[in-house]
Amino acid sequence: MELLHSSVIFNEYYEAYEYGKKAGEGVALGAAGTLLLNLQYYHFQGIAVAQLCRQTTNPLLMEKYRSELTACLEKLKGWHELNPSNFEEWYNLVLAKEAILNEEFTKASELYFKTLQKARSTGRKMLEARTNEYLAEFYAIWDYRFSTAHLKEACV
Repeated sequence: MELLHSSVIFNEYYEAYEYGKKAGEGVALGAAGTLLLNLQYYHFQGIAVAQLCRQTTNPLLMEKYRSELTACLEKLKGWHELNPSNFEEWYNLVLAKEAILNEEFTKASELYFKTLQKARSTGRKMLEARTNEYLAEFYAIWDYRFSTAHLKEACV
């Protein structure tokens, strides 16, 4: 599980995906134990498959990754609906990645800023940094210079 997490942090999405497949076998069998590990698995695997979907030109792989993204979002949505105060941000970050795939850029931006605002108001620095990194990546799609501001903010 930790290798999945680390690979996503270092933007090594194919490696993350492969580690996620291995971790997913255990999660499916209930080996993860706590809800937090399950939550992290579906969050980071969702991020990895969304990024891989953006990077591939192979329609079969794209369909496979989209299907896996949908499965991750369904799991995260269930937890979000049960307890939004704990799970909304995890869900929103993966949902934003899906919005980018669907070219719903306003929706993605709104989800990122909602998550950023919540992270700041609750003092969750790692979530704030990760969200700023995703925002920098998001704005870099169009070569916006201010994407570097979010990247700098992620490092603070």
